Amino acid sequence: MLKYVRQLAGESLVYGVAGVLSRMLVIFLVPLYTRAFSPSEYGQMGLVATGVLAVTMFSYLALDAAAHRWFWESDDEPGRKATIASWAWCHLGVSLGFTTLITAGAGWLARVLPGLEGARGYMVLAAWSLPFNVLVAVATNWLRMQRRAWATIGLTLGTTLTTLVLTMWLVAGLRHGVRGVFEAQLASAVVGCVIGTVLLGDWVHPRWFRGRRLGEMLRFAYPMIPASVAFWSVSMMDRWFVQRFTDAAQVGLYQVGFTLSAVVALATTAFQQAWGPFSLSIHREADARRLYALVLLLYLWVACLFATVVSVLAPEVLRLFTTPAYYGAATVVPWLSFSFVMLGLQQVAGIGPGIARQTAPLGIGVTLAALANVALGLVLTPRLGREGAAIATLVAQAIVPLYLFRASQRMYPIPYRFGLATAIVAASALVTVAALAWHPASLWLALVWKGALLCLLALLPLLLGIVRPAQLASAARRRSAPASPLPEPMRTD
Repeated sequence: MLKYVRQLAGESLVYGVAGVLSRMLVIFLVPLYTRAFSPSEYGQMGLVATGVLAVTMFSYLALDAAAHRWFWESDDEPGRKATIASWAWCHLGVSLGFTTLITAGAGWLARVLPGLEGARGYMVLAAWSLPFNVLVAVATNWLRMQRRAWATIGLTLGTTLTTLVLTMWLVAGLRHGVRGVFEAQLASAVVGCVIGTVLLGDWVHPRWFRGRRLGEMLRFAYPMIPASVAFWSVSMMDRWFVQRFTDAAQVGLYQVGFTLSAVVALATTAFQQAWGPFSLSIHREADARRLYALVLLLYLWVACLFATVVSVLAPEVLRLFTTPAYYGAATVVPWLSFSFVMLGLQQVAGIGPGIARQTAPLGIGVTLAALANVALGLVLTPRLGREGAAIATLVAQAIVPLYLFRASQRMYPIPYRFGLATAIVAASALVTVAALAWHPASLWLALVWKGALLCLLALLPLLLGIVRPAQLASAARRRSAPASPLPEPMRTD
């Protein structure tokens, strides 16, 4: 089993390198945005991006998940080409339909939606990015299906770097303001579309489109379509609650906090991209269930460590990279950082329903989370402001994996160690509270205090017995011996 852990870690590391670079490029724009835009302008930009992201998520029709399943079900290349082409053409058609509707109704939307006054042009530009992003999304998933990690990160980094350069040119150089952000995204999407077309080549030729295959995939995916809408509610409705009960300036602070907390996605997204194809490719192996149980603990340790680091260092990072008008964003970072941990945890929790080819549990879990998010948002945001919206988001994101774990154990029992998993999350929360509760006058003393707590958290797997020193030493000795057999599987009991 240890060889599979190493393989998953290796692929996650490759995706993680790409995530680090991509996230660094995105964060690099934060000082530019916070100096070029007021909090209100930043907030309006976030609202437009959030609304278009909701349309993007729905336009997938959950066919990306279905495509992964059917790709591994097909043993021949023509069958796999039928899967990819059918998904690509359906996705493109749906995206063009939404783009047409948004373009026609942008003026009306700008008048009726709070916080979007004068944003008609931004919405039109963002809408036209939808169809051009389709082939980039298909190509990225196609490369992941083939476990071509380096090619995947090359495509991701290429499009991210293009967006960064164009944004700097249009916003800082030509001073197009918020409009320049969406102009850069559209131009980058066009470039990505060309690259995606070249990469996919014959795989998206119309002759491979199969109506029957698309119908099969849609029947598999349709329970997840409402879940996509609900997922948007869980992940993005928070900004609309902040706008409704406060103002656009508070949305701007919330958006900056969200951007900083998204650094946690360096760990979670890297894992998610590697875990989906990897987990399905080994589900017939004898040790698969034990590996799934171990991955839960390892994932939580790494992801919670990232979330804690980001949370406790948020005040210092904001003072370094932004202006005083944005320092208040630090208060939402801990809640949103751990919500990213819960978001990634859904991949682990969903392996059982995925193997059983049951999509209903995900739909139910996300729907329950969406209802909880709306209820908590309506109660907490008027009382606590942006922090209330962040708390509602964390609670809602946690509901999904909790429900999926329960459903999964009925469909595909896995020997998870939920007690240790809870201890990891609790220890991370405790370290975060302790690090933020004391504010020494000396910056260096504060950093030493926070560093000591983070080092203690980093040793948690040894303290909890998830990994034992004897196991690590034995594995190292076996690995260093050229003629030795593969190491014994790491115990998970």
